[in-house]
Amino acid sequence: MTFDNHHPNDVFMRGLSLLGAALSRPRIIEQFFYFPTLDSADGAAGEIQKQGYKTEVFFRPTDSNWLLLATGRIVPGTERIYLVRLRMDDLAANFGGKYDGWGTPFTA
Repeated sequence: MTFDNHHPNDVFMRGLSLLGAALSRPRIIEQFFYFPTLDSADGAAGEIQKQGYKTEVFFRPTDSNWLLLATGRIVPGTERIYLVRLRMDDLAANFGGKYDGWGTPFTA
C-alpha cells in the first residue's frame, strides 16, 4: 500500500502499517466531532447513527463544547477513509460543528 506522506489520513495509516496493523481487515474507527450546543451534537449523532455508528455525547467544560464520539467498524483503505472524512466534515458543518478526525485502537 502506498501512502501520501503529507495527507493526515495517510500519515496515520502509514504509522499503523509500520506497527504491523492489518489495514485490509475491518477495524474499529472512532470519529471525533465538537459542537457548540447539545442540540447540535444530538442532531449530528442521530444522523451518524443512520450510517451504522454508535454514538456518545459528552460536555467538555474546558472549552464549553460538546464532544460527539462516533464508533463504527470499517476497512480503513486510503480512499475509503478519505471519503468517510469528507462525509464527516459535511455532517459536522451541517450541524454547526467541527470534525476533528478519526482514530483507531491499535491491534495487529
